[in-house]
Amino acid sequence: MNVKNVVGCAVVALVLAGCKTVPQNPAAFNRQKLAVASWFSEQKIISNGAGNIAAIQSMAGEMGKDLLDASYASDFQTKLQKIIGGEWVPTENVVKAASYATLPEPRLKNFFYAPLGMRPMELSDEAKPAMAQLAKEIGAEAVVGVENRWTLSQDNQGQYCMVTMTIHLVDDKGTLLYDKRVGSTAHAQMGGIQMAAELAGALSPDNAKLACKNATGLALDKFAEA
Repeated sequence: MNVKNVVGCAVVALVLAGCKTVPQNPAAFNRQKLAVASWFSEQKIISNGAGNIAAIQSMAGEMGKDLLDASYASDFQTKLQKIIGGEWVPTENVVKAASYATLPEPRLKNFFYAPLGMRPMELSDEAKPAMAQLAKEIGAEAVVGVENRWTLSQDNQGQYCMVTMTIHLVDDKGTLLYDKRVGSTAHAQMGGIQMAAELAGALSPDNAKLACKNATGLALDKFAEA
């Protein structure tokens, strides 16, 4: 799916997600050169429960930060770029731009983390002027910010992760082209022995992170299908 087809996603967003109203003119989505301004998450993944599952946070430390390592960040961006299409400015060029430092950060910025030298950013109208200036400086027609909110829980199949992903696309004129939240849930797809250990309380941060990666991949698939 290329960017001009994202207009269909916007219609779905308005009906299902209650997101902001975005332009419905297909010409607004004919963007051929884009850039990822930020891909970020909370440093600690929230746990939806008590006891063993809640202990994942203390065991894993900054699991969100661990999950967003360079390898996974590259894989995620490659998939996102393939879905949207077009030419993409390399991340190293984006973060070196003088205007990059002007992107507004989340109000509780110390709770968030972004990989590859990126910085967490506020995905709101407040960010539009800075995103537009960044796009102009790096020669892009639009820039995108992506936030992941992961939540861990547990059921009779073991640990699972729920993700809410916000995708925010602004062009070089400061126009909001796209703003949508997509969500998904996934288990770590463990084998029988691993699952039995998890249910018995042998917590594994690695399995929790795998579940979150699986959920994020499914959320991207939903974005693509839209």
